[in-house]
Amino acid sequence: EFRRVLFRSRATSGVNEALRRAFVEIGSDTPDPIAENNADVAPITLGPIADLAIAKRVDDATPAPGQKIGYTITVRNLGPSTATGAIVRDELPAGLEPIGVWSSQRGTCAIAERVVTCRIPQIVPDATFQALVQARVAPNRYGARIANTAIVKPGPQTDRNRDNDSATSIVRVTSRSEEHTSEL
Repeated sequence: EFRRVLFRSRATSGVNEALRRAFVEIGSDTPDPIAENNADVAPITLGPIADLAIAKRVDDATPAPGQKIGYTITVRNLGPSTATGAIVRDELPAGLEPIGVWSSQRGTCAIAERVVTCRIPQIVPDATFQALVQARVAPNRYGARIANTAIVKPGPQTDRNRDNDSATSIVRVTSRSEEHTSEL
C-alpha cells in the first residue's frame, strides 16, 4: 500500500545550512526486506530564491605596458525573487594598478588596497547592476598573461546556481608594435 505524507514546518531566519534538510524515515510493523530505502534526506529552500549571474569583459584584451584598461562587471538577477544585500568582490591581480571604480545608480563601489567591493542594495528579477573598474597595466608586465576574476555573493536569498557567481577576463600584455605586426 502506498501513502503520501505531507510534512510542514516553520523555520526562522538564521537557520544554518545543516538544518536546511528534511529527514524522513518510514517504518512499519511488517518486516521490510529492503530497509535501506526507508529513509531519505532532501534539501529545503527557506525564504526567497534569487539566481545572481555575473559577467565581466575587458575593453582591450591586448594592452601595452602602462596603458589604462577598463573592466565592465555586470550582475543580472535571473530571479525569481528580488535580490537584496548582494556584494561584488574583485581583487585586482599583480600587474594591474587600480585607478577607480564607478557603479550604476543601484549600488556603491569602492577600492581599498587592490580590492574592489560593490554593495548592491536591491536588484529586481531581470534587472542588472553594472560597475566599471579602471586599472593601469604595470610598466614591467610586457608579455604577461593577467587573469582578473570578480565574484558575486548573494545577500540573505538562496542562490541555487553557484556556477554563474564568478567571471574572469584575461589580458595578454603586448606592445603596440607587436599587436600591429600580428595583424598583417
